[in-house]
Amino acid sequence: MSKNPYMLFQIPLTYDVDKQQIERTYFRLQKEFHPDRYRHVSSLEHEAAKVQSGHINTAFRILNDPIDRAKSLLEAHQETMDDAIEDPDFLMDIMELQETLEAQPSVSFYESLVERRQKIEETLRTAFLNKDLKTAKQALLKLKYLDNLVKDGKKKLSLEGDAKEIQKDLSTSQ
Repeated sequence: MSKNPYMLFQIPLTYDVDKQQIERTYFRLQKEFHPDRYRHVSSLEHEAAKVQSGHINTAFRILNDPIDRAKSLLEAHQETMDDAIEDPDFLMDIMELQETLEAQPSVSFYESLVERRQKIEETLRTAFLNKDLKTAKQALLKLKYLDNLVKDGKKKLSLEGDAKEIQKDLSTSQ
């Protein structure tokens, strides 16, 4: 059984995935390889089922997470990731956004972060569609930064009691 989530779930190497198909495949594979089905066999076969089930769980998590899915897709294209963002203005923006988040968190600021994250994810999606892996790598790095800011913003607002006002849910953008 392959460790590549795309091969394991037998889906095309694309950024956009059919989450319902992934879920159906996940349940089918778990039904087939879940360790509980292998209780009455040798310990070696039971351990093999545990390993397979672990690969299935990992693949499911990767395919459902936009950042991990993009990393996996780049790996499938034999692309290596470096952590160098080629856009110094973006890094300055991130620093300013982080400072604003620390100093003046608000629902509207959080929503603006979510919107920026969605725009970067759209850039990533388009880059993969156009098979522009260099742009995809840069967009992925940017997405990671913005994703962290969005998560920090969500935590900060939750701690300050504003979470109930947040209209946009991170899951809708993923």
